[in-house]
Amino acid sequence: MLMRPPVNWNNEVLKDVPMNHWQQTRSFDTAEQCERYRQWLTQQQEPSTIPPGFDPVPGTVWQEQANLAQCVSADDPRIAPANPPRPYTPMYP
Repeated sequence: MLMRPPVNWNNEVLKDVPMNHWQQTRSFDTAEQCERYRQWLTQQQEPSTIPPGFDPVPGTVWQEQANLAQCVSADDPRIAPANPPRPYTPMYP
């Protein structure tokens, strides 16, 4: 699956949050398919249409999310829920 870091209310990519708070963008049958799609995303400039799984955000934010996106297995321990599970709440200024 392709995971991307979340964006806060101020359109800042929250790249330092744990991966279990990242958002799943898309699922794939193989790691190779995921990696090909991830590489394709990183080569896109601001797309005229938003790729599936991405929210409408400014192009520079979208590009940063695409560059940071990672392909992970569904059983990757980095995406396991925290114990106890709790949602990530961004800190607002």
